[in-house]
Amino acid sequence: IEVVVIDALGSGNPTLGATCGVFPMRVCSLAKRLARSEAANAGLTEARGTYLVLLDDDDWFLPNHVAALVAALEQNREALVAYTGVRLVDPAGQKSEVLNEPFSAPALRSGNFIPLHAALFRRSVVDRGFRFDQQLDAYEDWDFWLQLSREGAFVHIDQISACYRSGGTSGVGVAASAERQKVGRERVYAKWREIWTAAELDEIGED
Repeated sequence: IEVVVIDALGSGNPTLGATCGVFPMRVCSLAKRLARSEAANAGLTEARGTYLVLLDDDDWFLPNHVAALVAALEQNREALVAYTGVRLVDPAGQKSEVLNEPFSAPALRSGNFIPLHAALFRRSVVDRGFRFDQQLDAYEDWDFWLQLSREGAFVHIDQISACYRSGGTSGVGVAASAERQKVGRERVYAKWREIWTAAELDEIGED
């Protein structure tokens, strides 16, 4: 495992050391503040691994998360993405509900149920030009999964192996204001309604 830290605040190569636990770590700083999509794309560019996973600075993996995801993609060569369930943790550290839905393309078109750090994907999608849409300042992860869902299979692992801090400040999530969520969804739908077929749009209504 290689850990790449993107200095999204543009603070200028913060001193974090050369390792994260037993794994090598390096910091990438572009010396400017990056929006979420820009930071994610910088990570895609910098990472060297065969498989990639992104992690916001207020969320975390449980010990078996990466190993389980790698094993799933090794066993399902046709799949592009593998993901697990994620437990929500409130600001007080109390565990609450989980997000652990089986994959459904119509359900994904209806709304995102795969948190960013729940999923591992093949580097080949980056080599093929897939990126986070830098025109979106919310739900860029949902848009990215929508892109990949048109290219290959998603594998769901029915286990909880990561935690999502609800009420965190890293982006638009389950604790975001209703108005910000609404605006974010509208921007994603404005993009994708020009791409989805009539049948795909109809499935959203049925889901």
